[in-house]
Amino acid sequence: MDHLYLNPATGEIKVLLNGNLLDCTSLTATATAIPAYCGLANGAVTLNVAGGIAPFSYLWNNGQTTGSVTGLTAGTYMATVTDGAGCTKIAAATVTSLATFPIQKAITNVSCPGGANGAVALSASGGTAPYTYLWNNSLTTATATGLTAGVYSVTATDANGCTATTTAAVTQPVTTPAPANECPNVCIHCDLDGYMGSTAGYSGQTPPGFCGTVENEQWLGFVATASSVTITATPSNCTIGNGVQLALYPNCTSNSIACNIGLNGGGNTPVSITASVVPGTNYYLLVDGYAGDQCNFIIDVTPAPVEVVRAAVKAFLQGPYVSSTQLMHDSLRAKNLIPLTEPYTGLTNFTHTGGGGGEQTTLAVLSVTGPNAVVDWVFLELRHADMPSQVLATRSALLQRDGDVVDVDGVSPVGFGIAAGPSYFLAMRHRNHLGVQLGAAKPYPDCVALATDFRELPLEGFYAYNGLNVAEKLITGKYTLWAANGRIDPQLKYNGSNNDRTSILSVVGLFTPNAVVPGYYLADYNLDGVVKYNGSANDRNVLLGNVGILTPSAVVEEQVAR
Repeated sequence: MDHLYLNPATGEIKVLLNGNLLDCTSLTATATAIPAYCGLANGAVTLNVAGGIAPFSYLWNNGQTTGSVTGLTAGTYMATVTDGAGCTKIAAATVTSLATFPIQKAITNVSCPGGANGAVALSASGGTAPYTYLWNNSLTTATATGLTAGVYSVTATDANGCTATTTAAVTQPVTTPAPANECPNVCIHCDLDGYMGSTAGYSGQTPPGFCGTVENEQWLGFVATASSVTITATPSNCTIGNGVQLALYPNCTSNSIACNIGLNGGGNTPVSITASVVPGTNYYLLVDGYAGDQCNFIIDVTPAPVEVVRAAVKAFLQGPYVSSTQLMHDSLRAKNLIPLTEPYTGLTNFTHTGGGGGEQTTLAVLSVTGPNAVVDWVFLELRHADMPSQVLATRSALLQRDGDVVDVDGVSPVGFGIAAGPSYFLAMRHRNHLGVQLGAAKPYPDCVALATDFRELPLEGFYAYNGLNVAEKLITGKYTLWAANGRIDPQLKYNGSNNDRTSILSVVGLFTPNAVVPGYYLADYNLDGVVKYNGSANDRNVLLGNVGILTPSAVVEEQVAR
């Protein structure tokens, strides 16, 4: 390191290294704590370091020099991170002491309504092995089997008498009506694998793109859970010995995406189709008796379906919200600025996991106007029920003017690449608004799109990270996500270091504050498609209004677990 330079106006530190002027503010460090359970020294703190110049060194206030520290009792632990240029950052986290320990659950739901083949497998950690278990149905094993649908509670006790209690919701499959724009009067089956039906008693006409002639078809809806599916129908007890024929459709009026006409005189010969599908999306299977044959049949689906979480979310963003209409404006869409591919992959502090990332929509979806017009992409997270800062699965989705959050088709609830059944925390985030998180985890049943409305005060309440401010901004009776987070960090700041006001200036120009810059920018806090520091409808006033005109040095904190 040759020299240090300090800007007294901003407090910014830069380093002259080998003739290059480096910005120390690029080095960031955050610390995340894991509690100490059951009075033991088993807590931990891990560091997440970004920016700066390798190599990095670490010095904790307890003398340790590694990137993470373990074997900790309750207390606050602070680390000084130094990069190869001599820049330093300090990160701290508090290890709490919990008189319990975590229990991981793996739930197997009942396969058929009224069945008794559900199961819950437990895995305890953080205490002192061995563990004993007592369920509310008197079972004493770590895995409970032979369960019907219902909610089960269990208390685990470690070798020292420390206890932990958890619950598990075992569900059974249901059917739900297909959306009216896809397939009226057809039911969506949660699990089509093993379905037993018959072509007797049905009549119809040949749908588009069918490879044969339909006489007595049955329609079966299902939700795809893999990117490719093979469906086999095995007929039996056919009245004239011809067997069945199959076709797969994205809806009941489009051409088929796979079709097998079967075989005249096929009898009990299995008939299969294979197709590429989109997980979390509805599809419709047509089963028809060849030449009018009436057969029983059983369906086999490969790979075997794994029911995934589906969420029907509603929310408002403060930036584009218009209180007089209780809708958001869609200026980004109207100006053709919304990208077809989600913008969060590679964006600072947004990390896709659990099957999320790379979602794409179509020009047709972005051409919709009215209340269902798209406002922008949003970022949904499912978090661990016992550790609300741990993100298990994400999806990028589309936010519409009326607050509906929909999948990339512009219609469906959002499907996640994670199993339904367990409870999860739900959080919603946006690229330049502070995120929001439910105040409690809730179970996501098979095949049902569980509703969450962030526009109203949820039954579970909002998560409070530190409670210094409300989780969302209330505007004429509707909750909206706080706008003006241009740095994608957990704070809104008008003054001081790392403030969100300078994000606007970095776009319009420090020496041209009256400039107007069109585009899809993080600094476009009201999402009108232009960045403005001064003048009418400018983005600076959105930020100032949130921290307070009379309190410009105040800070608004994101109330999301971290």
